[in-house]
Amino acid sequence: MDVASILRTSRAKEADAQVYAVLACEELKRQGDAEPSEQFKLFYPPIDKAFSEALEKNNGQIDKRLMMETFKGWYDQDNVKASYEEGYILKPMNLTLSEYAQGKKKEIYTFKKSTSAERTAELIGWTKEGSYFVEPPQLLNEDKFIGVCERTMSDMEIFFEKRQQMTGIAPDTSIKTLPVHKDVFPRRRPLMGEKEPETAENKAPYDAIKKWSSTQRKHTIAMKKALAAKGR
Repeated sequence: MDVASILRTSRAKEADAQVYAVLACEELKRQGDAEPSEQFKLFYPPIDKAFSEALEKNNGQIDKRLMMETFKGWYDQDNVKASYEEGYILKPMNLTLSEYAQGKKKEIYTFKKSTSAERTAELIGWTKEGSYFVEPPQLLNEDKFIGVCERTMSDMEIFFEKRQQMTGIAPDTSIKTLPVHKDVFPRRRPLMGEKEPETAENKAPYDAIKKWSSTQRKHTIAMKKALAAKGR
């Protein structure tokens, strides 16, 4: 997909996932286990705020309007959106340039396909009772939902210029439709086309994943032993 479609759909998928996460926490809370809800509030305060305010207005009822308001709450996380721009758009672009320049890639991502706000809302907001998008899907094209930081836009423009020089492929014009706002934190990444530094910060996400995987394996082994001891 083109950049605008990637932003629109990837953010919507993340927001939708958190809608169901907070609903699961609320279900457990109503059954007497408030800990997951408290943990969610600790890690995702903007989403919890949107959910809690909508729940109060809705007299505690879970419906499509509540889901819609919670969905929108994900987009109040400016730092998260900016981090995703770095990790899921700029870093892959930079890696692609590097690999292509070294002859490691024979093909390069085209950014040719496009998907609309309407189609995104139809797919992402689906439930068995119909879509919970009770507002016009076009809101996904507003700054809060699809806007990018100035630095993100600048680096993307450099990427498409360099890609055109390397391959002759014209730039993705969808980036021209994106609203642009001030950066929310100082630059943490190299300029587009520069080598990725081997820093602790760059390694941190991968180390965290390895640590989490190790913990999960230990937990699974412990569970299997406990079940075996019970003859199950």
